[in-house]
Amino acid sequence: FATNVAIVGVTQEAANPATVYAYNDRSDVLKSTDGGKQWQKISSACVTSCSDYFIRHYYVPTPIIFASSATLRYSTNGGATFTDAIFLGGTPNGIIDIAQAAPNSGTFYAGTGSGVFKSTNNGATWNRTSTGLPASSEHTSIAVAGKTFVSTYGSGLFYSDNGGQTWSSRNAGTTIAKLTRVIVDPARPSDMFLAGEKGLVYQSIDAALNWS
Repeated sequence: FATNVAIVGVTQEAANPATVYAYNDRSDVLKSTDGGKQWQKISSACVTSCSDYFIRHYYVPTPIIFASSATLRYSTNGGATFTDAIFLGGTPNGIIDIAQAAPNSGTFYAGTGSGVFKSTNNGATWNRTSTGLPASSEHTSIAVAGKTFVSTYGSGLFYSDNGGQTWSSRNAGTTIAKLTRVIVDPARPSDMFLAGEKGLVYQSIDAALNWS
């Protein structure tokens, strides 16, 4: 790595754990094929300087890499080149998180500062799917396990059981509305965790019906 450069995102190929991608604060995408011992710059994800960085790697089944800033860019050739995603129905106010609807699926959800967007074509185009969600809260993270869950910073947790067409709140037992993360145990989807401000963590063992 170059000096005076911060690594702001890392992702790993699930089918090939020795292959790792990293994203730095100069908008460079780096790749390692030996578990992180050696790195090579393969591209720049942004034309100009980016902010609010993250990088994700998925199989759809063709490998696809997302890198985020104020807009979202994606790569289908291992990060060699990136293409701007197209957002229909309004431009999102920053991309905060992305989740794949199911393994090997081309359907994705994006949490943004202005709602949830959904793509059904491997991230090329996105449509707003925010009916029932608060417009004024940041949608900080998304988790999918049968239902789709989105945490918000200001309005608590919401879920959809119809592919994001409509959303309802699910906050029984919580005392905070400013949430930063929702996590679902992949081995037991009924087990979930919420992280919020002031270091508070909640657990549910009934798929978010109740929290403690």
